[in-house]
Amino acid sequence: MRILDTTSAAETGSAFQTLFERRGGYRALQADISAAGTVTVEGRNAPDMEWVTLATFTSTGAEMVATMREFRASVAGNTGTVKVEIDV
Repeated sequence: MRILDTTSAAETGSAFQTLFERRGGYRALQADISAAGTVTVEGRNAPDMEWVTLATFTSTGAEMVATMREFRASVAGNTGTVKVEIDV
């Protein structure tokens, strides 16, 4: 599931996705950063809970993160394009 996809260089912002079926455990999260920027991925288990940081990327990378009901990704200081996906 793609969480964030900036289509032009230097675009900043955030995106939000909800998983309606959680399978528990961990999921593979990948960020592709074409130039520079900081991507922060957050999650929470319910709409009335605070967002918690699951991963931060300053270059292309991947890591395993806890499965949460809701995910959001934001990018700051971007000078290229950014894609963030989580394996569901």
